[in-house]
Amino acid sequence: MNNTNHYNRLLLQSFCLLILTFGSSINYLNAQDTLYKKNSILIGYGNLIFTSQASASYERLVFQEDKNRIKIRLDYSSYLSNNLDYDTDARVHEGYKGISGVLLHGIFEVSVGIAFTSYKLAKGFSSDPLKDYTKILNGRELFGSAGIRYDKDSLILRAGIGNLDLLYAGVGFSF
Repeated sequence: MNNTNHYNRLLLQSFCLLILTFGSSINYLNAQDTLYKKNSILIGYGNLIFTSQASASYERLVFQEDKNRIKIRLDYSSYLSNNLDYDTDARVHEGYKGISGVLLHGIFEVSVGIAFTSYKLAKGFSSDPLKDYTKILNGRELFGSAGIRYDKDSLILRAGIGNLDLLYAGVGFSF
Protein backbone atom coordinates (compact mmCIF):
# COMPACT_ATOMS: atom_id res chain seq x y z
CA MET A 1 0.00 0.00 0.00
CA ASN A 2 2.85 2.40 0.83
CA ASN A 3 4.48 1.72 -2.57
CA THR A 4 1.19 2.60 -4.30
CA ASN A 5 1.01 5.97 -2.51
CA HIS A 6 4.65 6.67 -3.38
CA TYR A 7 4.04 5.74 -7.02
CA ASN A 8 0.92 7.96 -7.22
CA ARG A 9 2.75 10.91 -5.65
CA LEU A 10 5.69 10.50 -8.06
CA LEU A 11 3.33 10.28 -11.04
CA LEU A 12 1.47 13.42 -9.93
CA GLN A 13 4.69 15.39 -9.39
CA SER A 14 5.94 14.35 -12.83
CA PHE A 15 2.65 15.44 -14.43
CA CYS A 16 2.80 18.88 -12.76
CA LEU A 17 6.46 19.33 -13.72
CA LEU A 18 5.68 18.41 -17.33
CA ILE A 19 2.81 20.94 -17.53
CA LEU A 20 4.88 23.74 -16.00
CA THR A 21 7.89 22.99 -18.26
CA PHE A 22 5.69 22.84 -21.35
CA GLY A 23 3.94 26.09 -20.42
CA SER A 24 7.22 27.90 -19.74
CA SER A 25 8.82 26.76 -23.00
CA ILE A 26 5.80 27.80 -25.08
CA ASN A 27 5.73 31.17 -23.33
CA TYR A 28 9.45 31.65 -24.05
CA LEU A 29 9.10 30.72 -27.73
CA ASN A 30 6.04 32.95 -28.09
CA ALA A 31 7.64 36.09 -26.59
CA GLN A 32 5.71 38.70 -28.55
CA ASP A 33 3.37 41.61 -27.88
CA THR A 34 -0.14 40.22 -27.46
CA LEU A 35 -3.58 41.75 -27.62
CA TYR A 36 -4.49 39.83 -24.45
CA LYS A 37 -2.93 40.40 -21.08
CA LYS A 38 -0.89 37.48 -19.76
CA ASN A 39 -2.29 37.14 -16.22
CA SER A 40 -5.87 36.77 -15.00
CA ILE A 41 -7.62 36.47 -11.64
CA LEU A 42 -11.11 34.93 -11.68
CA ILE A 43 -13.83 34.25 -9.13
CA GLY A 44 -16.81 32.04 -9.80
CA TYR A 45 -19.96 30.55 -8.35
CA GLY A 46 -21.40 27.20 -9.37
CA ASN A 47 -24.78 25.72 -8.50
CA LEU A 48 -26.91 22.63 -9.12
CA ILE A 49 -30.11 22.89 -7.02
CA PHE A 50 -28.86 21.42 -3.68
CA THR A 51 -25.13 21.85 -4.30
CA SER A 52 -23.15 25.06 -4.65
CA GLN A 53 -19.49 26.04 -4.69
CA ALA A 54 -17.31 29.14 -4.92
CA SER A 55 -13.92 29.24 -6.62
CA ALA A 56 -10.93 31.49 -7.20
CA SER A 57 -8.44 31.00 -10.04
CA TYR A 58 -5.20 32.38 -11.40
CA GLU A 59 -4.41 31.99 -15.13
CA ARG A 60 -1.24 32.57 -17.12
CA LEU A 61 -1.20 32.92 -20.93
CA VAL A 62 1.40 30.58 -22.47
CA PHE A 63 0.51 30.64 -26.19
CA GLN A 64 -1.46 32.86 -28.53
CA GLU A 65 -2.14 32.78 -32.25
CA ASP A 66 -4.88 35.15 -33.44
CA LYS A 67 -8.00 34.33 -31.37
CA ASN A 68 -6.63 30.97 -30.17
CA ARG A 69 -4.99 30.96 -26.75
CA ILE A 70 -3.66 28.37 -24.32
CA LYS A 71 -3.48 29.16 -20.60
CA ILE A 72 -2.48 27.34 -17.44
CA ARG A 73 -4.96 27.75 -14.58
CA LEU A 74 -4.57 27.16 -10.83
CA ASP A 75 -7.89 26.70 -9.01
CA TYR A 76 -9.09 26.74 -5.43
CA SER A 77 -12.71 25.85 -4.70
CA SER A 78 -14.87 25.30 -1.65
CA TYR A 79 -18.34 23.75 -1.60
CA LEU A 80 -20.76 26.02 0.24
CA SER A 81 -23.51 23.41 0.39
CA ASN A 82 -23.76 19.80 -0.67
CA ASN A 83 -27.19 18.56 0.45
CA LEU A 84 -28.01 15.85 -2.08
CA ASP A 85 -29.09 12.38 -0.95
CA TYR A 86 -26.11 10.19 -1.72
CA ASP A 87 -25.68 6.43 -1.70
CA THR A 88 -23.67 4.95 1.16
CA ASP A 89 -19.92 5.64 0.84
CA ALA A 90 -20.32 8.05 -2.11
CA ARG A 91 -17.94 11.03 -2.16
CA VAL A 92 -19.42 14.29 -0.88
CA HIS A 93 -16.99 16.99 -1.98
CA GLU A 94 -15.82 19.65 0.47
CA GLY A 95 -13.53 21.46 -2.02
CA TYR A 96 -10.57 21.08 -4.33
CA LYS A 97 -7.31 22.58 -5.52
CA GLY A 98 -6.47 22.01 -9.18
CA ILE A 99 -4.22 22.69 -12.13
CA SER A 100 -5.55 22.67 -15.66
CA GLY A 101 -4.85 23.61 -19.23
CA VAL A 102 -7.32 26.02 -20.82
CA LEU A 103 -7.97 26.27 -24.57
CA LEU A 104 -9.69 29.45 -25.74
CA HIS A 105 -11.02 29.87 -29.28
CA GLY A 106 -12.73 33.22 -29.67
CA ILE A 107 -15.45 33.23 -27.00
CA PHE A 108 -15.37 29.44 -26.39
CA GLU A 109 -13.42 28.03 -23.44
CA VAL A 110 -12.54 24.40 -22.61
CA SER A 111 -10.37 23.25 -19.71
CA VAL A 112 -9.03 19.87 -18.57
CA GLY A 113 -6.92 19.19 -15.50
CA ILE A 114 -6.31 17.31 -12.30
CA ALA A 115 -7.95 18.20 -8.98
CA PHE A 116 -6.78 17.40 -5.47
CA THR A 117 -10.11 16.94 -3.71
CA SER A 118 -11.25 16.93 -0.07
CA TYR A 119 -14.37 14.88 0.62
CA LYS A 120 -16.36 12.95 3.18
CA LEU A 121 -18.14 9.64 2.65
CA ALA A 122 -21.93 9.78 2.64
CA LYS A 123 -23.84 7.82 5.29
CA GLY A 124 -26.65 6.88 2.92
CA PHE A 125 -29.39 4.57 4.17
CA SER A 126 -27.25 1.55 5.08
CA SER A 127 -24.24 3.12 6.79
CA ASP A 128 -21.45 1.06 8.34
CA PRO A 129 -21.39 1.65 12.14
CA LEU A 130 -17.61 1.12 12.17
CA LYS A 131 -16.88 3.98 9.70
CA ASP A 132 -16.30 7.60 10.64
CA TYR A 133 -18.45 9.58 8.19
CA THR A 134 -17.24 12.93 9.56
CA LYS A 135 -13.59 12.36 8.60
CA ILE A 136 -12.32 14.45 5.67
CA LEU A 137 -10.46 12.38 3.09
CA ASN A 138 -8.25 13.42 0.17
CA GLY A 139 -8.28 12.22 -3.41
CA ARG A 140 -7.43 13.09 -6.99
CA GLU A 141 -9.61 13.16 -10.05
CA LEU A 142 -9.72 14.58 -13.54
CA PHE A 143 -11.90 17.62 -13.97
CA GLY A 144 -12.85 19.99 -16.73
CA SER A 145 -15.30 22.55 -17.99
CA ALA A 146 -16.75 23.98 -21.18
CA GLY A 147 -18.33 27.37 -21.63
CA ILE A 148 -18.22 30.84 -23.06
CA ARG A 149 -15.96 33.71 -22.10
CA TYR A 150 -16.10 37.43 -22.80
CA ASP A 151 -12.64 38.98 -22.54
CA LYS A 152 -12.41 42.73 -23.26
CA ASP A 153 -9.71 45.10 -21.99
CA SER A 154 -9.27 43.96 -18.36
CA LEU A 155 -12.79 42.58 -17.81
CA ILE A 156 -13.55 38.85 -18.00
CA LEU A 157 -17.05 37.30 -17.82
CA ARG A 158 -17.49 33.50 -17.93
CA ALA A 159 -20.33 30.95 -17.85
CA GLY A 160 -20.54 27.23 -18.54
CA ILE A 161 -20.71 23.74 -17.06
CA GLY A 162 -18.03 21.64 -15.37
CA ASN A 163 -17.83 18.35 -13.54
CA LEU A 164 -16.57 19.98 -10.31
CA ASP A 165 -17.64 23.57 -11.09
CA LEU A 166 -21.30 22.65 -11.70
CA LEU A 167 -23.28 25.24 -13.71
CA TYR A 168 -21.01 28.21 -13.14
CA ALA A 169 -20.79 31.95 -13.76
CA GLY A 170 -17.80 34.09 -12.99
CA VAL A 171 -16.09 37.42 -13.29
CA GLY A 172 -12.45 38.40 -13.32
CA PHE A 173 -9.83 40.80 -14.52
CA SER A 174 -6.62 40.50 -16.50
CA PHE A 175 -3.38 42.35 -16.02
